[in-house]
Amino acid sequence: MGELTARAFTEQNLLNAWHEVRESALADGEAGAEVERFEAAAARRISGLAEDSLRGRSNRVPS
Repeated sequence: MGELTARAFTEQNLLNAWHEVRESALADGEAGAEVERFEAAAARRISGLAEDSLRGRSNRVPS
């Protein structure tokens, strides 16, 4: 994995990106079902995505 990819997919960067997505979704007052489902386990899912990217398994789709 390239250095840029490794830096982009750190757990903190993914958490920051999630925060932006969540705030944008809430801008109209309602996040929506997909955002709410992801948020229910966001920390675990983001941690898993960061770990996968470090191991070169970047094709994981959060459920």
